[in-house]
Amino acid sequence: MNKRVYFSWLIVLPPILLISFLLFHNCIENIILRNTLFIIMFVLFILWPFYILPVTPFICSPKDKLPNKVNILSFNNDIICKQLDRNNFLVYLYNRELKINMSGWIFKKTYIRDIVLMYYHLNYYNRNKLKSSKNLSKKFFSGQNISILFKMKNGKNKNLYLIKNGIEKRSFLCSFKIFILSGPLDRHTKYQKDKYYKNDINWFYM
Repeated sequence: MNKRVYFSWLIVLPPILLISFLLFHNCIENIILRNTLFIIMFVLFILWPFYILPVTPFICSPKDKLPNKVNILSFNNDIICKQLDRNNFLVYLYNRELKINMSGWIFKKTYIRDIVLMYYHLNYYNRNKLKSSKNLSKKFFSGQNISILFKMKNGKNKNLYLIKNGIEKRSFLCSFKIFILSGPLDRHTKYQKDKYYKNDINWFYM
């Protein structure tokens, strides 16, 4: 597992530790030890929001650097993703190929679907210069149905929807990225939710 994966999972560690402590603290008979652990868990949980922002771009990011833009015309035909080996995949778009290395991550197909969908989503958002708050919407593409077909090395195929009946089928983590990272790239700029800020793929996947 690469260092990026270890670093990324720090984002869920504080709430997991705090919940675990609250569930099992009665099993710790030593009061001093129990109170010490509680203070540590509490401090970690308080600090948690402050490192969500710098950690979020690393979650589910491939080892390969993604191209900054993929033209909207690339999505004209069916999208096919071929598994090259355990971790490497090749995504075939209409006029472009994306090689994606998802080593270290568990739900590789879901993450790849999210990356391709993020290109499509951001392309629409940036072309139309929407207000930043609109970037959270899953309903840009009324009536559309777009899917990605995964051809696995074991001979099995799996089809995942990017958009179904006009609604983006992104994972919770993909929505979380958009929620946390939507806004100005220059964090010195005062954020205004009713203003357009350009967002590129590499801001969400570092």
